[in-house]
Amino acid sequence: MSPPPLKKTKKRSSLTAGVEPPQEDSIAPPSLSLTSLPDEIIFNCLTRVPRCYYQNLRSVSKTLRSLVNSPELHRLRSFLPNKPKGSVYILFHVDKTPLYFWFTLRETEKTSTTTKIEYRLVPYSTPIRSKFMYRSCTIALGPEIFFVGGYIKPSTKLWILNTRSGDLTKGPNMNVARTCEAVVESIDGKVYVMGGCDDDDIHVEVFDPNSREWTVAESKKKLQPMRRLRASVNGKVYMVKGEKIVVYDPSKGQRFKKVKMPSGGGRHGGGLFYMCAVADVLYCYYFTHGLMGFDAKLKVWRRVVGLEKLGVAIFHNAATVEYDGKLAIFWHGSSKKDIRCVLIMLDLIGDVIRGTIEWCGTVAIMPYNYSFYRCFACSED
Repeated sequence: MSPPPLKKTKKRSSLTAGVEPPQEDSIAPPSLSLTSLPDEIIFNCLTRVPRCYYQNLRSVSKTLRSLVNSPELHRLRSFLPNKPKGSVYILFHVDKTPLYFWFTLRETEKTSTTTKIEYRLVPYSTPIRSKFMYRSCTIALGPEIFFVGGYIKPSTKLWILNTRSGDLTKGPNMNVARTCEAVVESIDGKVYVMGGCDDDDIHVEVFDPNSREWTVAESKKKLQPMRRLRASVNGKVYMVKGEKIVVYDPSKGQRFKKVKMPSGGGRHGGGLFYMCAVADVLYCYYFTHGLMGFDAKLKVWRRVVGLEKLGVAIFHNAATVEYDGKLAIFWHGSSKKDIRCVLIMLDLIGDVIRGTIEWCGTVAIMPYNYSFYRCFACSED
């Protein structure tokens, strides 16, 4: 068997002798990244990413963090078709620890035209070690959640969670220290803090999210400590006191009216489990009457019908919030690990309000040591 033919080699000149020829294949082409594209293209891509993933994008690089937090991105998202009107954020506390976890409600993608819409709770942020999240009064306004005052010990502190950026910052202090007995509500784009203090001269304070300043509001009468059942409708705050609902009008600086609860509501609102405003209607769940809606303009109560199959159990120790014009109710299922949710459409038909279940199901399965604590509705604006 003859040996294989020798390969022909090119004779090297004296100029190139001892010099290695360039390795053409050893140089890899430069890799492309999202941040190497023009900003307008990146914004175009980011507007199509669900907001629940923004927290992960912020941790990729400083450039992406800056773009995700940019007001321009949120301006462009406002032009998207079928854009959700808001997002629901839920706070869980890990028992016997100072840890708190935030989750947000997200609509899952449809797998086919016949598959109905599903909802899930997805993690929003890393664990936060903050006692004030449990021991302070809270309210959501726009894309921010405000934590005001202290628990038993009065405090002037204000903490602000920006749901767009995930940043938790300390705001300017109030003029007066307040406890958790204060009532906090949003009216006309501002945060009103009422009561929870011993100062008669500065009983109501107002925080402007735009100017980041506190001002003292007029209050002709001192507001006594009330239950933390409250809601704002048509620029007024509705709060439970005894067998009545007290109405505070900031334009008049006083409690000017009382709304009588449906008969049999119970002393100190004992039969009232929660209050929630949806589309300028005040909804309350009473043990004796079920779900009722109060028309603030006509001053009449209406019963909500059509929800009999839900049963009474879900309304006990439940959390409620307005979500995209619907009433969202969250509660623990048969097991503490199961977090259930129902979305209810509410329509006025004659003298009653018709409740229609749009969706109901399990949105999360949590560890046993996770306590479902609070939920908030934040807007994109």
